[in-house]
Amino acid sequence: MNASNPAERFQELLPPLKQLAGKMLVEIGDHRLVLNRIDARPHVLIVGEFNTGKSSLINSMLGEDILPTGVTPTTSLVTILEPGPFNVSVKPIGTKDPIRIEPGKASTPGYGIPGGDFDWNAFAKLLTAPENIDRIELVRVSHPKVPAALTIVDTPGINDIAKSRAEIVYGLIPTADIVVFVISALKPFSESERIFLEERLLADDLKKLLFVVNRIDEVDADERPALVADIRQSLVKALNTSYDKINVRLGQTLFVPVMDVELFAVCAKEKAPFDGSGAAHGIGFDVGKKHAGTFCEANRELWKRIIDISGRKRAVEIEATLHHFLRRGVLRIQHALDECVEAETVGKAAVMGRLKESASRLGKLRATLKTAETKIAAAEADLKQTFRDQIEKKIGRASCRERVYHPV
Repeated sequence: MNASNPAERFQELLPPLKQLAGKMLVEIGDHRLVLNRIDARPHVLIVGEFNTGKSSLINSMLGEDILPTGVTPTTSLVTILEPGPFNVSVKPIGTKDPIRIEPGKASTPGYGIPGGDFDWNAFAKLLTAPENIDRIELVRVSHPKVPAALTIVDTPGINDIAKSRAEIVYGLIPTADIVVFVISALKPFSESERIFLEERLLADDLKKLLFVVNRIDEVDADERPALVADIRQSLVKALNTSYDKINVRLGQTLFVPVMDVELFAVCAKEKAPFDGSGAAHGIGFDVGKKHAGTFCEANRELWKRIIDISGRKRAVEIEATLHHFLRRGVLRIQHALDECVEAETVGKAAVMGRLKESASRLGKLRATLKTAETKIAAAEADLKQTFRDQIEKKIGRASCRERVYHPV
């Protein structure tokens, strides 16, 4: 693929590929999602089970608590964070236009800005109340501390996604450029996390995967290296198992085995704003005085890596994504052709097998008929001979009677 303009080269190669795929009745995926990722601001999708610290990880980068956190399942809604002056908008399910909540406007409908101040309690309830799951599609927040190059998407826990949320959350996966998979150090890499990794994240187009082990501070210091190494090994195994399954389905190698993963051990409750500032309370929840912690730099390293991928290395990632889409399409078509050839070969073999079986039966039938004909001919000859013998006997008796009673 032409590195100078991979998008143009991609669109040159795509039409004949889609035409051939159409003739073969093969689905190669929606190329528009891939192209949209090129033009849009890089999307960072934060995923993981509930209580792993996804929202805390975002708050750490911002330097203040914008998203509510807690020990129970908190974020029930998809929350999108973008750079810009602080404001919040809510998009109810089934509506086209979001409701914008602007600080300083007490008349704003929805969740209230009484007295010109943002109602943080109402905002927390907005994101966490179970009754909102079936009413609100997503919440969009702009904040000046969000890096200018990024759109960050916070999601409900992968083992706590209501059916009404699942379609929206899963629909965001193909649009993501970077997926940050957050794992708790206290419950490392569960079965639901493995299934989500294999069946959701890796089933879509290529994206950059970064893994985070959060709450590492709650593990004894001397046990941390072994824990991180064990999680790393489990992730490598899960990735390779999934890659093998995909390769088997395609009939050829799309993914090569990986030997390692990018894994960051962090403590998300420690504030570590990317720009190094934010010691004083600014916009978010006021949780009191903030102290620098021992994991601040580790937290920053994660976001530095994200910024690096989405900035300096974005062209490389885009080209890899486009190449992956085309190669996967080619392999799907090739696999379909192989299946057709195999089916034709098997079909011909089956027909030849049936013809041979019929020929064998016909030969046996002919032999049976020939034996029957021989037996019939022999029976017919015996019957004729019996008739001749009986006739000759009758003629002989008649001649004798004539000689006895004839006068001399």
